[in-house]
Amino acid sequence: DGRAVITAEEHLRAFLSRRPDHYEARRMLAAVLLSQHRFEDAIREANKTMAADPRDAWNYGAAGDGYMELGDYARAFDAFDRMGELQPGPASYARTSYALEITGDLDGALDYMRRAAEGTSPNDPESQAWHYAQLGDLLLQRGRLPQARIEYERADATFPGHPMAVTGLARIKMADGDLKAARLMLQAQLARTATPDLASAVGDLSAAIGELSMADQYYQMAEQIERAAWGNGLRQPQVLARILSERPGRA
Repeated sequence: DGRAVITAEEHLRAFLSRRPDHYEARRMLAAVLLSQHRFEDAIREANKTMAADPRDAWNYGAAGDGYMELGDYARAFDAFDRMGELQPGPASYARTSYALEITGDLDGALDYMRRAAEGTSPNDPESQAWHYAQLGDLLLQRGRLPQARIEYERADATFPGHPMAVTGLARIKMADGDLKAARLMLQAQLARTATPDLASAVGDLSAAIGELSMADQYYQMAEQIERAAWGNGLRQPQVLARILSERPGRA
C-alpha cells in the first residue's frame, strides 16, 4: 500500500518544517524516500545526514542503496564498504551480500547473507525471515532446491505469511513443475497484498497453464494496481513502462 510511505513523508516534512535540523527525522526521511523509489532524493538526504555525522553507518547504507538502484555500483560498493568499516553487522553484511551477488560471486553472497541471518536478533523475527528468504533466493540461483526450500520454510515459520517466504515457496513449486499449486499460493498472497509484480506473476503462470483469458485478467490487474498507486502519489514510471512494454496493446 503506497499510501503508507506517502503519509510517512508528509509527517516527516511537517516536523522538519518546524525543526529543519532534527537529525533523526532527516535520517529517517532518506529511508522513506528509498521506499518510494525516489533514489536520487534519498541519496541527497543521506548525504546531508552523512555530512552532519560522518560516523553514522546508517547514512552510508541509505546512500549505497540508492546508488545500487540507479546502477552506480562503484559508489554503492564504496558506501557499503564504509558502512561495514563503521558498523559491522547484519545490515552491512546483507548489503555486502547484495553487492557480491551483483558481481556474480554467489558463494560470497551466500556467506555474507548467512552472517547477516546469524547476527539478526530473534527479537526481530521479521528481519530474520527476510534474511532466510534472501538465502533461499541465492540457493535457488545456485540450483540447490532442497536447501532453498528449507530456508523459505524457515522464513515462513519465523514470520508466518512473510511475502518473500510465500513467493519463494511458490518458486519452488514452479521448479517442481507444480504450476497450479504455485499459482494458488501467489493468488492468496495477492489477495493479502496487491502488487503489480504478483498480479503479473499469476498472469504468467496462468498463461503457462494455458488459461489465456485468466492470464489477460491478471495482466490488466497489474496495470490497474500500478495506475492506482500513481493516484496515491507513488509514481514509478519505470514500473508502468515495463508493464506496458511487456503487455502490448494496453493503454
